[in-house]
Amino acid sequence: MKVEEFQNLTDDQLRERANACLAVVDNPSFFEVHAAKLLESQLYMGEISRRKDDSVAARDFLLEVSVIGLIGIEIVLSIVGLWYGIHEGNKQKDILRSLNTSADATARTSAAQAEALPKLVDEQKRSMSSLSDMNDKLKDSLKQTTTMAAAMQKQVKILQDEQAARQAELAKKPKLELYVEDVPLTSLSSGLNFKVREATETKLTFDVALKNSGDATANKGVVRVIVDVADVSITASLPFQPIPEAQKDEPQHGVLIPFEYIRSGARVVWTVSFTYPTGQQPFSVYFNVDADEVPTGTPLGSMLARPLKP
Repeated sequence: MKVEEFQNLTDDQLRERANACLAVVDNPSFFEVHAAKLLESQLYMGEISRRKDDSVAARDFLLEVSVIGLIGIEIVLSIVGLWYGIHEGNKQKDILRSLNTSADATARTSAAQAEALPKLVDEQKRSMSSLSDMNDKLKDSLKQTTTMAAAMQKQVKILQDEQAARQAELAKKPKLELYVEDVPLTSLSSGLNFKVREATETKLTFDVALKNSGDATANKGVVRVIVDVADVSITASLPFQPIPEAQKDEPQHGVLIPFEYIRSGARVVWTVSFTYPTGQQPFSVYFNVDADEVPTGTPLGSMLARPLKP
């Protein structure tokens, strides 16, 4: 299957393929098929989980945008309301000035109009009082709007912090490295002479350590030790089991060394021994690893084992 075809599968199709793989795993007769189908089902389930995480991230982003939009609308409405109140107040003041002028003219021309002047003054006072009350209400409304905007900004900040923490957690990954006598094993170290714990004409033993230098725990993993010489047998100080051979006539074979988990910064130490007949020529040893969070068959490096000459 190509990467594009895998990405175009729907969640239901991924789940159906994972179920099909797990159905094969129920048959314990074929260990190699068991391991391959189990890893394949983990791949499909991992893709479903990743899509769910992307959906949650998109939903949180839309929520943040909506909250910010509501804050902006509330602020605009508050500014418009404040402007409208001030504008109406100015109109009221202009009206009051006109009334005062008219009252003065009426007082000079007619005593009757002079008697009505106190009533007009009272009306003006009531109007001023009403305008003052309106301004006070507008101030209270603006204060409440400001308080609400501050509270919503805090909520947005909390959502952003939660999103950042979730993204940081998803970005954490384990990084497994193999050491032989505290010397890191890489793809370029096959020509190095590693220190041997025990060496005879028919056996070599090395101290090895698997270290997790990443920032997340590696769970339910397995280390593979492989040689390409048929006469060399492999044993380890930890529990191990032979890798099922696909073809009996091929010299390449190896063992599986499983581990339950390795926390970030921790290491697992053991010894690996190679037994062979007298006069064995130097041979290559290959190491790879996989776990729930590590791709299948991730190379750890290789080394050249040099038997003692008789």
